Amino acid sequence: MRTVTLIAAPPGSSAAIRDVLTDLSAVGLVREFYWLDSADGAAVSGSSVVHRIRAGRRHTERMADILSDATPVAHLTLCVLITTVGGDGAIDWQSESELSDYLHEHGRATETVTRLRALIPRPGSQLPKGATAAFDSRHNIVIAPEDAYGPALGHESLRSDHPVPVARYAAPVLAALCGLWTTVDHSPLREMQAPPGRTLRVARSFYRRLDCSAVAERLRAALFDTDGRLPLPFDQMDPVRRVADVGQQNQRMAEQLWTKHQRQLVKPMQPRPAETGPRPIGGRAILRMFLSFLLASLKRVPSTWHQRYVDERAIGTARLIESVVLGRRSAYRVVVNGLTADGHTARATDYGPAAGQLAAALQDPRLGVTNGVGTSDLSTLWKDYASAAFTLCDGQERSDQLPPARVGGNRAVISDAAEVIRSPSAMFTVEPRSLADHLGVAEVSPADHATVEELARRLRHLDSDPTLKSHAAAASAELERWRGGLHRTFGVAFGAKISAELGYQLGEVRRLVKRIEDATKAATTESRIRAGGLRLFLARCVLVLSPVVLILAVVGAVREWFDLETALWVGGSAIFAFLLAAFALFWVAERDRFRLINRLREVSDTVDLDKLDLATALGNVERLGQAADQHRSWSDILGTYLADPLGRTGPPRRRPARISWGLPRTTAVGSARVQEHEVDEVAAELRTRLFGVGWLSTPWNRILAGVGDQLGPAAQDIRRRPELILSEPGAGTGSALDEWARRFSRDGVPDTGATAMWSTALHELGSGPARDRMVRDVEYFENGVARMVSVDHFRAGVGARKPAADGRFDTALFTDVAVAGWKTRTTDRPAIDFVDDELGWVAVTTQFSDGLAVDDLEIRGEVTDLGSSGTSTF
Repeated sequence: MRTVTLIAAPPGSSAAIRDVLTDLSAVGLVREFYWLDSADGAAVSGSSVVHRIRAGRRHTERMADILSDATPVAHLTLCVLITTVGGDGAIDWQSESELSDYLHEHGRATETVTRLRALIPRPGSQLPKGATAAFDSRHNIVIAPEDAYGPALGHESLRSDHPVPVARYAAPVLAALCGLWTTVDHSPLREMQAPPGRTLRVARSFYRRLDCSAVAERLRAALFDTDGRLPLPFDQMDPVRRVADVGQQNQRMAEQLWTKHQRQLVKPMQPRPAETGPRPIGGRAILRMFLSFLLASLKRVPSTWHQRYVDERAIGTARLIESVVLGRRSAYRVVVNGLTADGHTARATDYGPAAGQLAAALQDPRLGVTNGVGTSDLSTLWKDYASAAFTLCDGQERSDQLPPARVGGNRAVISDAAEVIRSPSAMFTVEPRSLADHLGVAEVSPADHATVEELARRLRHLDSDPTLKSHAAAASAELERWRGGLHRTFGVAFGAKISAELGYQLGEVRRLVKRIEDATKAATTESRIRAGGLRLFLARCVLVLSPVVLILAVVGAVREWFDLETALWVGGSAIFAFLLAAFALFWVAERDRFRLINRLREVSDTVDLDKLDLATALGNVERLGQAADQHRSWSDILGTYLADPLGRTGPPRRRPARISWGLPRTTAVGSARVQEHEVDEVAAELRTRLFGVGWLSTPWNRILAGVGDQLGPAAQDIRRRPELILSEPGAGTGSALDEWARRFSRDGVPDTGATAMWSTALHELGSGPARDRMVRDVEYFENGVARMVSVDHFRAGVGARKPAADGRFDTALFTDVAVAGWKTRTTDRPAIDFVDDELGWVAVTTQFSDGLAVDDLEIRGEVTDLGSSGTSTF
């Protein structure tokens, strides 16, 4: 909704009034309005030219454009000027009626309308020919030709007919009557009913603006410009102290945070069974094994018997893992030696996908490994990471597992934000450019612990390069200076925990892969050796000799080479010898085979456990790699936030122009002088109310709530549920968190926190003595002369609800009869508005007389008989 003000003016001295209003608009005192130069007898239509005056500039538009804007009009003010300078024209009643009718016809959607006719006379002045002093159903206002410093103070008569003095004194009153003053919504006629008939009222208005922007800037700087040094929070019970050993407290908090979330990041390995010794075996089992061996021997395929025990799940599993982990296209080989394909040290970003690939390859429903690792939800970790950092800085106990520091029985905080989490703006830059190009690293963030360590290692290894040796040495020394104290910060201490555990879990992966590889080689080698040699030779001899002996016994009995009894004895002896030899072979020669079978069964159990442990270790690597990426993003975000928690204060607020000449005494714009000592005292008092224990959470929650808006249309889910940002992947993934960390580090903290806390500070100040102490002296200009006065003197009762005494208008405008009848008095219901403008204020008081007739005023001219035309339908 918008408010439209249209001023219709006759030709002549009204142009000076327009110019004065334009100048007031240029300095930000008057809001936008429309100006219509209405010549006598000119018809009003949609094509009539009007001037839109805004911020001191004039734009030409058509009458039809005023009401056809897409934004509906909430209130319309039509003001018709009547000037009395010699040679001025007039807007006759017919032209004024046509204008009213046009606006009535095309402004039906307008909620409220104010119709005003403003007469700007001088005592004894003559109305222009064709002008009418008053219309029915309108506010017929006569602007008093006088000047005074305050509503109840003495005044002087204005008698000059020069257009410029007339405009200087009349324009501010006209701005008040039309509701044009900025900052304050002063529209005295909007809620008033127009008096009946052709009634006139005399009006005057007083305006004061006190600009305290210089005081406000000083107070804001004292409150919010932390420069990385956070204010000491206030505790009503006991004073808050500063931490003495910063490194110890940061390490303590990192240890406690790691302890709280270690189970979330690192899953435990499978418990190993205790040693139980050789497995007991019964006689029936031995007999079944002997008979199966004997049957296999008779079938001349002893390898089948062997293979049934050798081809265990252990060997199959081991071969699968060997092909996946140790194959030529292995993901494990990419990072097993700590190097990537381009020769650089592998980062957590490289380990995570490799771990996921291997975990997916190890799927085995029999072992309970059925899915890849996937992306873990670590939102609670990063919520606690932020809470722990805030607790170190503002002393609030946000979790019983992450208590604040203590000095004796008092809370203690770390005031230097860079000692908790360092801002990414303090990143290390590799110079010169040739060295950065060789290393492939130009800048390193303080939160990128792995890259910092790798950069230090690679700089040390460039000693043998004659072209870069000197640059590398200088850069290495500069890096060591930059790293000084970095390890003592909370952010780096916790990041080191993640990196150390990631290194340990990678070692576990290597160890388990080596164990599986060794088990595979041992089992397959031993089985290959035992499967040939003497055993196979003896088995074949037994298979050959047993049928020969039996055949000879049968042939000898048939041909009577020997009797049947001998044949039975020979055959039985052969069979007995075969059985005895087979048993001896089974018992003596094959005991190594049973040892191998037992070994393979143990390998099967061990490889199964190793496979489960390998899947667990890979999951730990994936989670820790994801945590390392997220740690870098959240450290960049929190480091930026802690360096300036309340956000950019932005450029200083534009101060109203200091007008040195041209304003009447009724209108004044002053500037408060800064009382530096008092401002500092008030700032110290306000800090105890603004920066209590736990103050960092409120501005941080505002930032999190607006993260979706900061990311734009691509983050609709996060816009609806801002907490989803906590579970997004981190640096190097192109995720919403990665993008936000880049934008947040680049653009800085938005000013939502500073804006909200500044509003709270102004509310705490109110209109009490603290505010008065800061604003004592006001400087303003009166007719080009600078004056320094007190606030009360400057205000002069403007905006006060009860004026010091009843006001009276200058009697020179009134006839003797009207003066004798006390018609020069102001009413007891002036229009008063007073609004705070930060520490300053704007005050307006507009006073009216009671209803008057034209005969009560010293104004000469014809009184046109309008008849029924004197009333417009608008």
